[in-house]
Amino acid sequence: MGRMKWVVLAAAMVAVVAGCKALKATESTQREEAARVQQVVRFGKHEVKPELNVFNGDTQRQEAYAAAWGTAVNGVLNVLMQFARIPDTAMRRELESLGARLGGYVGGNAYYAQVPMGAKPHDFAKAGAIAVVPIEPMWKVSNVLLGTNLPEWVDRGGGQVEVVFSWFPNVDAAFVKRHLAQRRCKVVNVSEAFSTATVVLPQREVMALAAEQWVQHVGPVAPPMELFDEGGVQRPGNPRGVDVDGLRKRRQGTVKKD
Repeated sequence: MGRMKWVVLAAAMVAVVAGCKALKATESTQREEAARVQQVVRFGKHEVKPELNVFNGDTQRQEAYAAAWGTAVNGVLNVLMQFARIPDTAMRRELESLGARLGGYVGGNAYYAQVPMGAKPHDFAKAGAIAVVPIEPMWKVSNVLLGTNLPEWVDRGGGQVEVVFSWFPNVDAAFVKRHLAQRRCKVVNVSEAFSTATVVLPQREVMALAAEQWVQHVGPVAPPMELFDEGGVQRPGNPRGVDVDGLRKRRQGTVKKD
């Protein structure tokens, strides 16, 4: 009887090992197919091929991937989710059943997405995802803010720059205002309607702002209207000698041109 028990146990162990090998073989095949069709995702000058991390079933590895997403805000994490193809209705329904929601399309079959706290990349393989990765701060920042030759309307002197940043839907204007109060930067405007805020802060802190999990993009403030001529063409540099008041009145139709 004891011998029979060991025979059954050994057979079960063989079956488990065979199952694990088959699973790894399937994951390998899926990864190879995904790599074949994966497209490049572009963020400004950055060209990215996200790691194909949904096919690895190892629990510890999956937990490490999820930890790299950052800290959830209001129970939600903002990530970059890429697919082998544009998700159809069935795929979107599957994502919704998993508590995920797709946001803006960024190209390369990739989207900004919101996933629930506690999720892991492997969870979304059944919905057709091939990669679920953190949105790196450098992808969020406009190249204009990273150089030393800043536009005049952005440079506020003393290493300060004026920027506009947008946020993801898991936070609101009240949350942003509280955060900015703690950051102690100069707040020019916060728009609930457009999910944007205009602030003045040290240039060295721009990347730290972009690193906030809930921040979507950081760019330069728009140039003043005086930097454009009547045809909408940008004037080079500071338009010294331009009759700004006259130009503004002509735009408003209060002064007739000769």
